[in-house]
Amino acid sequence: MTGAKRKKRSVLWGKMHTPHREDIKQWCKRRLPILEWAPQYNLKENLLPDTVSGIMLAVQQVAQGLSFAMLSSVHPVFGLYGSLFPAIIYAIFGMGRHV
Repeated sequence: MTGAKRKKRSVLWGKMHTPHREDIKQWCKRRLPILEWAPQYNLKENLLPDTVSGIMLAVQQVAQGLSFAMLSSVHPVFGLYGSLFPAIIYAIFGMGRHV
């Protein structure tokens, strides 16, 4: 063989571009819906009803978490962890504004 070998360029590298600020913002908004509705949240109108519903959910989740932990014969604190974190995770990653 004579001459230098030519490097083959991958199709993937040819189509890639450097991410811009808007691209990163759009990617984050698609992955975390809370970033879309949280800036438009009306504190005066919605804070009290949301707080009341959050307290009601917490009371229900504490009772349910403790009872499920006792039924499965584990320490009750594991039932509280098991009922608390899914609600928080859904609030961040869930698609509904009315969480």
